[in-house]
Amino acid sequence: MQVSIDMGTSVQFVLSSALIIYSDGKNSIVTRHPINGVKQEGAVPSLGSGAAITQEFVEQLYRSAHRASGVEILSPNVLCNQPGFISWWAPACVRPLFFESTKNTDEAALLNSLSGKMFPVPAMVFAVRDRKLYAFALARSERPSKDTKMFRAPFWNIYANGNVCMGSAELPKHGGESTISEWENAFYMSAFTHANGAAVTKLKGGFAALCKRNVGKKQFSSEHLVPFDTGATLEAILNACLE
Repeated sequence: MQVSIDMGTSVQFVLSSALIIYSDGKNSIVTRHPINGVKQEGAVPSLGSGAAITQEFVEQLYRSAHRASGVEILSPNVLCNQPGFISWWAPACVRPLFFESTKNTDEAALLNSLSGKMFPVPAMVFAVRDRKLYAFALARSERPSKDTKMFRAPFWNIYANGNVCMGSAELPKHGGESTISEWENAFYMSAFTHANGAAVTKLKGGFAALCKRNVGKKQFSSEHLVPFDTGATLEAILNACLE
């Protein structure tokens, strides 16, 4: 029996193999199995013995899936772009920041009084995986290399691993390169509402003191940044985002 798929072209694709995925809920193993009996008249196709897929086979699948889209020219700010994951850097700039703390504290009152004013922000590295946003800071406003030392983003709403708590913010529908500006706007235009445990600045008085010091200024001082773990590099934090 011949089993084929009509793809709307002059090329006929014949059933040749199947992939089976084994998973423990977090990690997966994929095996490739030949299909027996496809070319035998009257035979019922069946799975043959499987073997683990190779890197070469994965790359072949990737090329086949992206052949129709042509060559992709990456923007200068993109650091990494692969299926389901993208990372980019943004130079230091001045932006309005928004605060909306419901706590009855002097810190909350100070931040709320500064909401909407202009602040300098450091150069940043952002990453999106499965519509989850990660944010990290750079000491220098230049494109980082894989060995660049990373710092915690000096903002509230960010967990220790760099994952941003976006709350009820409206997020882009996907994490592709065309949505980079949308993700940045979602981050900066949403109100910072709460601390997430990890220290975000070396400055005495914390985040509120940092904002009070910086409001209206033109440049962020990197001396106030907190290193992202001991010696963590760009390569290390991006790999951690993929885990």
